[in-house]
Amino acid sequence: MGRIEAVREVVGSADAYALSCLRPRERKVLSLRTRGFTLREIGRHLHVGPERIRQLENRSLRTLRRIYDRECKTLDIPFPTPYIFFDHPGPQGTHNAP
Repeated sequence: MGRIEAVREVVGSADAYALSCLRPRERKVLSLRTRGFTLREIGRHLHVGPERIRQLENRSLRTLRRIYDRECKTLDIPFPTPYIFFDHPGPQGTHNAP
């Protein structure tokens, strides 16, 4: 599973409350990533570099993960992607899952 597919899965499974806990810029980054935009394309749109977009994406996914840990773990609802996925860049800076 590639990084964009995993982001789609996480965002698709997140409820409105979880997404409302994100900052507007983080929601925008996740929204654009789920539509297949690259880090560079989103960076141009938000006037920042692709590395900053990657950081925002990781922070928003960690926030969703914390919300899951706090709210859903007691209900035995599995988180859709493995922990390893969030902070590991892929080959040649593509930031895909290994």
